[in-house]
Amino acid sequence: MRMRSAALFALFALLCAIPAYGLQFELEGKDVQEFVEDMPSDTLCVVDFDALPPATFPIDLHVQNPHGDTMQYKKDIMHGKLAFTSQQAGDYAVVFESHGSRGQKRRIDVRIRVGIEAIDYKKVAVSDGLDRPLDVTLRQMEDKSRWLLDEVHYMRVREEEMRNTSESTCARVSWISILSLVLIVFVGTSQIVYLRHFFYSKKIV
Repeated sequence: MRMRSAALFALFALLCAIPAYGLQFELEGKDVQEFVEDMPSDTLCVVDFDALPPATFPIDLHVQNPHGDTMQYKKDIMHGKLAFTSQQAGDYAVVFESHGSRGQKRRIDVRIRVGIEAIDYKKVAVSDGLDRPLDVTLRQMEDKSRWLLDEVHYMRVREEEMRNTSESTCARVSWISILSLVLIVFVGTSQIVYLRHFFYSKKIV
């Protein structure tokens, strides 16, 4: 029983290693800070932000999809969160944009949670009637295991796409090399024929 409990604890610790990161940075004047997340389709992302005082100039926050279109926009942010769900796989950009004068600075705390880390399990426990802490822990482990499998599948798909792109590029480069070689041989042969005809016409040879 102890060995089983230890194994469950080790598995839960491994699943808890799913990344969610927080950081602090400064924006000065008219500046832009961008964070890019490579996300599978139908994946939740939550951005917690805190623009620290003094509020000397406004800071805007917006999210761009892989095509560069704005999905969500918050103007003059202070403190709060922004949540969105990816509609397709690709790179999603979380962009902070300041509108100040030169020399003005504001510090921002931001925490970005993607996938399973963005789920609030307190709300899940209430909505699904999970009364015991163990039930909540098991639900977390189940969801994180499923999320990891989805991530592995997504990485395989991306790897296959990159491999196909690489093979296609290599094939095109090979054809270009062959065409270049044929062109060089043709130009060289044409020059030889022309010079030979020129020398014979001038009776040099």
